[in-house]
This record gives sequence, structure tokens and C-alpha cells, in this order.
Amino acid sequence: LRADYVVSNPPFNDSGWGEDRINYDDPRFKYGVPPDNNGNYAWIQHYIYHEDEIPFEEKMKSYSEELSKLLKEEEELTKKVKEVFKILGFDI
Repeated sequence: LRADYVVSNPPFNDSGWGEDRINYDDPRFKYGVPPDNNGNYAWIQHYIYHEDEIPFEEKMKSYSEELSKLLKEEEELTKKVKEVFKILGFDI
């Protein structure tokens, strides 16, 4: 799974998060496996691992272009719906 953004509410300041159950070759922990008394760093590395590699500015440009395209389509569809309603005798 690769994500654009990660929003979560993990159990911050969790001590005893399970360091002993982690495989030290786990690719999520490229900065090292955090100590068992600090689960925050485990969560942060987990998020970083699942985040995609696309820079924020590039994502926002792409999303803005897509939104602009969708708004134009919405405008055209709204006109067509109004035309159909007018043909049916409803003036909206």
C-alpha cells in the first residue's frame, strides 16, 4: 500500500509496543528499529514507509488540474440536466 497522505490516531507514547516481535530486516524500519519504550518512532517509520514518493507540490498540481477538469464536466452536465427538465416542463 502506498498512500498520498496518512491520517491516524495511534497510541502515542506507547511503551512496550512490541519491539521484541519485529524482524530486524523489516523494510518499514530503514532508520532502525525503535526501542521498546518509544512506540512513536515505530508509527512514524510505518507512515513513512507507506507514503508514496511523489513530491507534495507535484501532487497538488495534479489534483488541481483534475479538480478543474471535473468542475468543467459538472458545469456541462448541469446544463444538460436543466435542458432535460425544461423539456419535461420544469424550469429550474
